[in-house]
Amino acid sequence: MSAVQLASPVLAYVIAFGFGALIGVSELISRYKDAPLIAIRTPPAVLYLAVNAMASLGALYLIRTMGWMDQAGPTPDKTLVLQTLTASFGAMAFFRSSLFTIRIGNADVQVGPAGFLQVILSSADRACDRSRAKPRAQAVAEIMNNISFAKAQYALPSLCFGLMQNVSSDEQRALGLVVKDLLNTEMDDVIKANNLGLALMNIVGEGVLREAVAVLRRLISAPPKQVVQSILTLQLLKPIDFNVYANQLIDECLLISGQLGSVRYRTSLLSQVAAIRKMDLQPVQKTLLLSALIISEFSEEILQAVLKSLKENQQVTTAPPQPPSQSAAAPAVAQPPAQAPVQAAAKSGP
Repeated sequence: MSAVQLASPVLAYVIAFGFGALIGVSELISRYKDAPLIAIRTPPAVLYLAVNAMASLGALYLIRTMGWMDQAGPTPDKTLVLQTLTASFGAMAFFRSSLFTIRIGNADVQVGPAGFLQVILSSADRACDRSRAKPRAQAVAEIMNNISFAKAQYALPSLCFGLMQNVSSDEQRALGLVVKDLLNTEMDDVIKANNLGLALMNIVGEGVLREAVAVLRRLISAPPKQVVQSILTLQLLKPIDFNVYANQLIDECLLISGQLGSVRYRTSLLSQVAAIRKMDLQPVQKTLLLSALIISEFSEEILQAVLKSLKENQQVTTAPPQPPSQSAAAPAVAQPPAQAPVQAAAKSGP
């Protein structure tokens, strides 16, 4: 048997394996448009790809072992090609077929090979959702920061869909329903803006959403918040030295709010701190400006929690107390009156 004849069946199995894996990849990518490459790196997704690939290998083995389609092509090589394609796509059709469907509760359950594959696919969905939850939350909080839902509800989706070229009308209508539901829901404007960002991210991806918000930010930004520090906050700020604790306060607030991993957001905040640092102001005034920035970006509760934590950990030291000043001078000791010298008047005789 020549080397060429030996290599042809091996190459056929490799191609069948690749076809099966590619079919699985195409399914997973279509389900996660914001981060398709991340979706195929989770363990359940790898298992799903392996099942599809091994199914194609098994189908090709059965076809060649049972002698099916041995005379399908005019030459042995063409016959092998037809067997490989039939095995690859036949396995795909077999594992997506079901004998019958039963309804359990509100769900339709497929009985047959499709049910087995659906279990693995659902597991891959959950694993990808869990791995993407934290990065998506951080990304949407950073992108939609200080964005008004009332101003962005129409302008932002319109620009995102305009930047994309292949958004279907069904996807646009589905997003319109999401916007309508958010509009009629009693919810904070910040939460509505974040939900709008997540809905758009599912369709156009993080990069397109980020660019669209950057273009429209001046037009869809929320009005500045009114910042009024409470007496407790002002008291906690007294020992704070801006030059020493400015960056640390920003990092602590990011940590408490769960946004420490957002590098771009941290860089943006630190650039604003650097701008305050360059101002020709007293350190106390800079500290007040820093507190206003933190309250507007996070909340006064988070600022107070950070300041209390620093105080409890004795990381902020106040100036040592001055010794009490004497309110009254020591009483003077009364000196007895000086005795006037007794001068004897010498009377001269007559």
